[in-house]
Amino acid sequence: MSTQTQSPYMPHQDRGENMVKSNTLRIVVKECEEGTTTCIGYDLYRCINGRWVLIKTNAPECGYEAPPTIPTEYLLIGAAAIGIFTMSMMYIAMKKR
Repeated sequence: MSTQTQSPYMPHQDRGENMVKSNTLRIVVKECEEGTTTCIGYDLYRCINGRWVLIKTNAPECGYEAPPTIPTEYLLIGAAAIGIFTMSMMYIAMKKR
């Protein structure tokens, strides 16, 4: 059974963490305990072989809420309305000639 942990990106060097350095970015990666999970933003990570491995993006477990979807019926009604409008405008344009 996995337990939820803090984000692996915490700036505490006294907890056995590794530092990732570059000229523009400093990230502290917290070491992990096998099987634990953590969220980084909306992405869910699991500790596998001592490394954080991304297992699910946009995870509901990390607070992600999917945007509402538009039912297909509404799309069909909208397409039909556009088609009727277009045909009406074409009919009016042809009649004026």
